[in-house]
Amino acid sequence: MLSILIVDFAWARGSGLTFTDPGLPLLGTSGLLLLAVVYRHSGRSKRLSDMGYYGALFIACGALMSIMTYLAASGERELYDPALSEFDRLLGFDWQRWAAFLRARPLFDTLLACAYASLLPQILLTVLLLAHAGREDRNKEFFWTVLVALLATTAVFMLFPAAGPFAYYELELDRAVHLKDLAGLRAGGIHTYSMQQLQGIIAFPSFHTVLAVLIPYAHRGLRPAFLPCLVVNALMLVSTPSHGGHYLVDMLGGVATAAGSIALVRHVMRVRSAPTPAPSALHTTAAPSPAPQR
Repeated sequence: MLSILIVDFAWARGSGLTFTDPGLPLLGTSGLLLLAVVYRHSGRSKRLSDMGYYGALFIACGALMSIMTYLAASGERELYDPALSEFDRLLGFDWQRWAAFLRARPLFDTLLACAYASLLPQILLTVLLLAHAGREDRNKEFFWTVLVALLATTAVFMLFPAAGPFAYYELELDRAVHLKDLAGLRAGGIHTYSMQQLQGIIAFPSFHTVLAVLIPYAHRGLRPAFLPCLVVNALMLVSTPSHGGHYLVDMLGGVATAAGSIALVRHVMRVRSAPTPAPSALHTTAAPSPAPQR
């Protein structure tokens, strides 16, 4: 977290952007860390300690990485919406037709809206459930896969910025709450942003899709949470094009990012947990004493 904070601070100074109102994230992070320290060192509850510790990590990570996404979006690099839209056409997906299909089915559209809005509660609930189950290893894996995926998503978005189909097709603009900030960042007209009002501005790859993979993965094998979690995240995936303003190729990029994050974190954790090989017999055998001199 300290490294990300340093990068954010230096990058923000260089770009002339200012982020205000850090009080709520700081209060949440410090409060949960205090909870973790008290319950860990008192020995009263390892589970409550884990809840506080990983809850604090996710709040800090979310705040710092949100700042980094805004920094990555600043500038006037060419938007890749035409290319992403063409990829969708090649895949046989018509975003405008899908949006019209949902407009004609308001009940289904409302259900998808609820599923899309469930992301932050799902992260919190996942941390709580894993801690309650005594699975600190899963909470640790979940945090690192999310952080690695966030860093990768931000880097790809910086290289291939896009506004998304809301702006590209000029449809459903009332749902495109991120466009005002994105336009301001690209034009350089707005230099100050409140940390309590930062929006998800990354189009490609879709981070909702990333978490729709990582959250069920964190619950794998845990009953009875896994099946409801799978259903909710399947609905969130379906909602992502229409309620998140994403091309289908954004979602494919999200799946690839999640898979790469899982593979990398699993590899690192496996290497770090591997037992240190015992010294060979050759090295442990004492050297013969020299023959006494006469």
